[in-house]
Amino acid sequence: INIPVRKSEFDKAQGIVKQVEAGYSADRKDRGNFVKTPYGKRFLGTNHGISAQILADYMGKLPNRDDMKNLSYETALEIFKSQYWDPQNLSEFADQNIANIIYDGCVNQGINGTKQVLREVYKKNNIDISDDENPFNLDFIKQVNKLDQEKLFTEIKLQRELRYKSSITYKTHGEGWLSRLSSFEYNDDKNS
Repeated sequence: INIPVRKSEFDKAQGIVKQVEAGYSADRKDRGNFVKTPYGKRFLGTNHGISAQILADYMGKLPNRDDMKNLSYETALEIFKSQYWDPQNLSEFADQNIANIIYDGCVNQGINGTKQVLREVYKKNNIDISDDENPFNLDFIKQVNKLDQEKLFTEIKLQRELRYKSSITYKTHGEGWLSRLSSFEYNDDKNS
C-alpha cells in the first residue's frame, strides 16, 4: 500500500507572511534595509518583506531605492518562491504548520539564522547534525517528518524567540518580532 506523502504548500505559508510583510519599509534601524556595496552600505528599505540584499541578489546588480519602492508583489512572490521556499525544500515538510513557522523564520530572521535555529532543534531531538550541515537537506527533513510535529513546532518557536532575544536590535524591534512569532499557533487541522 502506497501512503501518499503529504507536502506543504507555498501559497499557504506565503498567505501568513503577507499579512505582516506588506508594503515598503524605510526603517533605518533594520539591518535588512541596507545592501553592501564596495563603498559601504546603501540604504534601500524593504518591500513586501524582500530585504535589500535579497533584491540585489535577485536583480544581479545593485538596486536603487526606486527599484525597492516599485517592487511589485508579483515579483516579490517570485523572489520568495525562488530564494526562500524552493532552495530550502520547504514543500518536503509533511506538516504545513512546520513549513509555515520555518518559512516565516527564513523571511524574518534570514535563511542562515533559521538554519541555526533548526540545527539546535534537531540536536534536541537526537538528530545528528554538525554546524556546517544544511538542515534543509532532504535526509534531515525525512527524519524531522517522523517526529512529534506539535512538539517540534513548539521547539522551533522557542528557538526562534531565543534568537530574536540575542539580536543586537532586540530593544528596537523585539516587541514586534515576538508579536509576530506569537501569532503562530499549531493547528491540528490536517489541511492547514
